[in-house]
Amino acid sequence: TRAHYILGRDPAAAHVHLPHPSVSRQHAVIQHRDSGGVWLMDLGSTHGTTINKKACPSRAFVALPPGAMVRLGSGSRLVTLLGPPDEAGGGGGGGEGGGG
Repeated sequence: TRAHYILGRDPAAAHVHLPHPSVSRQHAVIQHRDSGGVWLMDLGSTHGTTINKKACPSRAFVALPPGAMVRLGSGSRLVTLLGPPDEAGGGGGGGEGGGG
């Protein structure tokens, strides 16, 4: 298991390859922290990143709760973080990405 995964269009530079014109070569990074949290940072992408339909700030880590829906660029594919419910009894971890 890796501590981080780079998502992007360039298969040589990204751990998760997303071949869409609006996805930057190195678009975003997802990081697993020792605390158990999962965080996302947009790496200064051209077309941006949204988390649950809200714009993600560039070059700043944002917490990803289980069930979070992430969209890179303007593509129709969504990445969903799956996991157990948070300790406050919040949302569960479920969902599928949309088609291409």
